[in-house]
Amino acid sequence: MNNPQAVTAPRKTIRDLLNADSYKQEIAKVLPKHLTAERMTRVALTAINRTPKLLECTPESLMQAVMICSQAGLEPDGRLAHLIPYGKIVQVIFDWKGLVALGLRNGFESIYADVVCDNDKFDAWVEDGKKKLTHRVNWRKERGDTLLVYCVSMKGGVLDYEIMTFEETEAIRQRSRAKDSGPWVTDTVEMRKKCPIRRMSKRWDLLPEIRDVIMAEDDLPSDIPKQAYARPLFALPDSEPESAKELPQAAPPPAESQPAPESWAEAKAEPQGNGFNPLKDVRNLCKMSAVKEAELLAWMEQTGLTDGSAGDLGEVKENVLKIVSDRWKEVEKEIKSARAGEGKGLL
Repeated sequence: MNNPQAVTAPRKTIRDLLNADSYKQEIAKVLPKHLTAERMTRVALTAINRTPKLLECTPESLMQAVMICSQAGLEPDGRLAHLIPYGKIVQVIFDWKGLVALGLRNGFESIYADVVCDNDKFDAWVEDGKKKLTHRVNWRKERGDTLLVYCVSMKGGVLDYEIMTFEETEAIRQRSRAKDSGPWVTDTVEMRKKCPIRRMSKRWDLLPEIRDVIMAEDDLPSDIPKQAYARPLFALPDSEPESAKELPQAAPPPAESQPAPESWAEAKAEPQGNGFNPLKDVRNLCKMSAVKEAELLAWMEQTGLTDGSAGDLGEVKENVLKIVSDRWKEVEKEIKSARAGEGKGLL
């Protein structure tokens, strides 16, 4: 007789996982108001159709890359953001137009980038403490080779600019793991325009989460292959079959059977990979768990992990953030219990 329990449920594809309601709910938590979870997943599926190699990456890294784009409010449409497969890991690369969109949403009146060629007339100087810039192109003759790449921004009537030589942008390209593929090959001028915008963005008043995303992406030294995602930003749908659970894991979560330490101040953090960013990880965990940073800071002070002098998570020592990240389930449970009046007076 056939045993119906022995029948294996069909294995879920990455398209099934992206379209799962539980995943869309996680995306909706971080998306800005101008985007919907349905649109973001639809754009991601279009990106997969355009770049089939994305299906060779781990589902966790692909879904987390989409989550990162959602957090920044930039669609991975090949214009604002790119999803690039690096072996089994998907890396998010923000286009310069995506960085401009971020700036405009944060109060800038205008931001643009351009290139200066040998036969252009270009001058930049400071007069009475104010930056000035002139760029004229003679459209009656060839412009010549690219000499400079620059970015200009205007906010509150104040002009700012960032200028980089062609050699400086080339050095960034050479450091990028995607130097011989992706947008550095297909849209090299656009990628060079992005270099001064990205450098200038360090001076912008952006949310910490958005700044972390910008600083974490492509123009990094050659250790990008080590940047395995230390912990997914979400959980795969609970309804997935056993066969789907056998998919390659980006990194396993800490064992649930591991008891919380009697004294959090005596806890030791496990070593993480070179690409692990504890501050970014803890902030993402707070966002996903609806835990406020102020609540977490108060909890760390009450448990002896900090002395209470930190004004935000960026001032907390890295080893303390690793402890919190490694034992997040216990941390979240204690904070929410205290919030509900069931805790031990931690908050």
